[in-house]
Amino acid sequence: MKKPKVAILGAGNGGQAIAGWMASQGCDVGITDLFPEYLSPLHTLGKVELFGSVVAKGNWTVYDNPAECVEGADVIMMVTAAPGHKGIIEKVAPALKDGQIVVVSPGYWSHLTIPAYLRSMGCEPELIYVETQSLIYACRAVKPGKVFISYVKDELGIGVRPKEEAVRVQEMMRPFYPQLKDRGNIFQVSLDNVNFPLHPSILLLNAGWAENTQGNWIFYKEGPSPGIIRIIEEIDAERLALGKAIGLTLTPVYELLKKYYTVPGENDLLSLLKLNPAYREIKAPPVIDYRYFTEDVPYGLVPMSALSKAFGLSTPVMDSVIQLVSTLLGKNFRKTGYGLAELGLEGISKNALSHRLKEGNGK
Repeated sequence: MKKPKVAILGAGNGGQAIAGWMASQGCDVGITDLFPEYLSPLHTLGKVELFGSVVAKGNWTVYDNPAECVEGADVIMMVTAAPGHKGIIEKVAPALKDGQIVVVSPGYWSHLTIPAYLRSMGCEPELIYVETQSLIYACRAVKPGKVFISYVKDELGIGVRPKEEAVRVQEMMRPFYPQLKDRGNIFQVSLDNVNFPLHPSILLLNAGWAENTQGNWIFYKEGPSPGIIRIIEEIDAERLALGKAIGLTLTPVYELLKKYYTVPGENDLLSLLKLNPAYREIKAPPVIDYRYFTEDVPYGLVPMSALSKAFGLSTPVMDSVIQLVSTLLGKNFRKTGYGLAELGLEGISKNALSHRLKEGNGK
């Protein structure tokens, strides 16, 4: 099979890692970003090196113009934080063509939001949307073009829209990422995101420690406690209840993490977080105005809360975290995050909404 031409949108840790692996496997890889400061040190390198759990080298082409990067690409891998989705789509829209595969990792409802962004620009290519539950790697760039991979997930769920393209997507991606497993419903994959309950809860309940030490502690090892786990599990219960109301069987956070990671000695969520080798060196963020809040609250908890209300469900713990984090940062995440309107789901009856989300094709 011919190796695909790949465009990587996002030159951070995950984007460089995916670019490096796919380039090492013989793909023609281009990489770009919304922010020039991420690209400027990459221009002179011409290559990327992975080390740790994965050892590989590959050549890439760095594009200052995102539209040039995606032109002619078979697969577009979007590895940017959710707040940057709209901006990067606006840049690449003129070059998008029917049939291109857009993989968003993690998904963050992108199969709903990206078509809305494109429609608002009068641009409606027939794209194939793929969301992943999480990023395939636990990784960090130690310097530009050199990425340490601490773990590659054992298994990772994906959703494809339209569903009929799932087999083709998996066949194309299998040589590079055999861990990807189609879950059959892209909206289910959007909801099965462990970041939503984990990140905001741990950081919120350690906010003083994070601010006073500039993050000088190990986030998953030292941040969680039995009490914090109870908060996480209550948010997760509210998420699972939303899935049930829609008619989807979601996977508990603990079970998702067990699919992703092999952790010797773990026997519950707390021990899995503390003992996980992939998390061993991940420090807390140096500031609290960080994506664990600024991504996972407005683009994770807020839309889950809005959807829950549409199905007549209460989400007291989720709502408390949204309010406290909004107050902590002095931001109105209810206003700036994804509501039903941003997901294209406003004004739909409960039965029609359930049918649309169970169908998983987003229309």
